[in-house]
Amino acid sequence: MTGTVHAGTVSVGDEVAIAPDGPRARVRSVHAQDRAAQQGVAGQRCALNLAGLSREDVARGQWVQSPLLDNASERFDAAIRLAAREGLRLGQRTNLLLHHGTEQVAAGVALLDAEALTAGGEALATVSLQAPLAVCKGDRFVLRDSSARHTLGGGVVLDIAPPLRGRRRAERLQLLAALRDDPPAEALARWLARGPVPLARLGSGWNLGEAEIGPLLAACHARVAAGTAFAADQWSALRHRALDAVIATHEREPEMPGLEGNRLRRIVAPNLDADALAEIVDELLRDGLLVRRGAFLATPAHKAELARDERLRWEAIKPLLMERPFEPPRVRDIARATGTAETEVRGVLKKVARIGEVTLVAHDHFFLTEAVRRLADIAGELARGHGAARAAPFRDRIGGGRKVAIQILEFFDRVGYMRRVRDDHLLRRDNPWRGNDTDVHSTAA
Repeated sequence: MTGTVHAGTVSVGDEVAIAPDGPRARVRSVHAQDRAAQQGVAGQRCALNLAGLSREDVARGQWVQSPLLDNASERFDAAIRLAAREGLRLGQRTNLLLHHGTEQVAAGVALLDAEALTAGGEALATVSLQAPLAVCKGDRFVLRDSSARHTLGGGVVLDIAPPLRGRRRAERLQLLAALRDDPPAEALARWLARGPVPLARLGSGWNLGEAEIGPLLAACHARVAAGTAFAADQWSALRHRALDAVIATHEREPEMPGLEGNRLRRIVAPNLDADALAEIVDELLRDGLLVRRGAFLATPAHKAELARDERLRWEAIKPLLMERPFEPPRVRDIARATGTAETEVRGVLKKVARIGEVTLVAHDHFFLTEAVRRLADIAGELARGHGAARAAPFRDRIGGGRKVAIQILEFFDRVGYMRRVRDDHLLRRDNPWRGNDTDVHSTAA
């Protein structure tokens, strides 16, 4: 393949992708400026010998690029300008031909901030393509009439993945104007002000590598979590919302030990990546604003307590759970052993669970929370050592029955400690039992 290096570098041995929808290949050799070379750089005319491709795998107009670049687009927002030729006019939803590099594709143009353009006019527009193109912010293109006889104007790509709704809202048009006019750091700051930005989308949409993204994020004072960039004020707002949600739970349910992580996410930001929320929680733990009590998050000062008669009944029940911590008796067995009605035993254990001293693992099957932590450590060791925790090895480690072992692993799946894939139970990042103490102020990822 021959062409001009548009951006970046290409070296012998690199894996490349044929874009927008072609296969991958490896660079066998490079000729730059008509000489054999180990590398081609931006601006050079190069010929690439690609291993693993046939002539049918490539077509005129396609791009050779990094496989990490996910920039195939059938619809993008752009700034367009009509040629200053008398009599030219471009109305809404005009069909024409678009030339990008050496590729030509039929396209439709929908104006966003104008109803029509006349000669020399400029506008923001959404361009819809009949076939995908590999495009990035800043790419230039030419517009011609559908018969390909007349050049009508041209434009520059602003956003390769525009929203389906709200394209003409004032804040959207302001963002597009910033993408068109402002320096990259200022444009990114405006984008971040509208919400979190996935780094993969930023890299692919703007044709940036990690070394280029880092300084941009630093200039915006952005926070990065779970592969997503957040404006500093948005990150701070999420911290406040998480802390406020825990405090509100204490006020509404004072007998509860705190707020579970899954409930916290539903309250604070249900669409937020779970790993991003986990990093926010980790910060609050490190700052001493929250503590972890079993599977619950609480403020350090919060303390849930039993009434005196409930405490006495609990003191009679607790030794029975301690005898076989990994396979404790169920509610009906405790009721028989203590001569207490099942409803009373169940009621006391539910209140003790709210305080955090026991955990309901399966129906009417309460475990000491400390035992659950130890079981979580065992399941975690198996998962790290063998790729996953499975029922039989877990049963052998804890010395109980297979049914109980399965119930415990299923409980870990439900609370988000593990994730089941067929018979395997895989560790998730956010572990509600990472610490050995009741209050966990800081954790390791």
